[in-house]
Amino acid sequence: VVLTAQQPASAFARGRGPTPRAAASSFCSNLSRIAHTLEHLASTLQDASPLECLALLVRGLGLLEKALTVSLAEEETHDGLRKSFRRMLEAAELAGKQVRASSQLPCSVENMRPPAKPNGVVFDFAVQQAKEAAVALSKGHEAGGWEAQVHEKLSLALLLFDLLGAEAAGEEAAALAPYAEHVARLLGEIEARLG
Repeated sequence: VVLTAQQPASAFARGRGPTPRAAASSFCSNLSRIAHTLEHLASTLQDASPLECLALLVRGLGLLEKALTVSLAEEETHDGLRKSFRRMLEAAELAGKQVRASSQLPCSVENMRPPAKPNGVVFDFAVQQAKEAAVALSKGHEAGGWEAQVHEKLSLALLLFDLLGAEAAGEEAAALAPYAEHVARLLGEIEARLG
């Protein structure tokens, strides 16, 4: 899997902590969070687009593989990641069977679907998270207690933009950068408020 050889685009995704062990744990948590998001997105596409479902699951498996490699010393973390990996592998095998079955049909609607674009699915979801955070931010000043919800959505959006940015080149990288920078700036402001 090519993704496991690439570094996330920002220090945020790489993990943070006062010690190398804490930073490694944060890194594994970030990779796991991204992988579970990809798994969720894949589950919503399982029937409509098995190929996109499979592509998202394979990418998630690559992230979990990297997290498993980093977490070898942490048995509790490693066990949870291993269970997630097995679950996603089973889902990917099922999606693979669906893709194979649909590719063996004579020229039909299944075969006339556009090619899978998992990066588009990830990008759209990241933008949706950022928009939802903006709405919560605009309403939160009146209600209070909005910081945690906004932080959750912005941090997920930034992780997803980092994932996309890790493989982007040229124009794609230039197009993604403003999104990631804006979300990172907002996230920094929220983290400062949370103390």
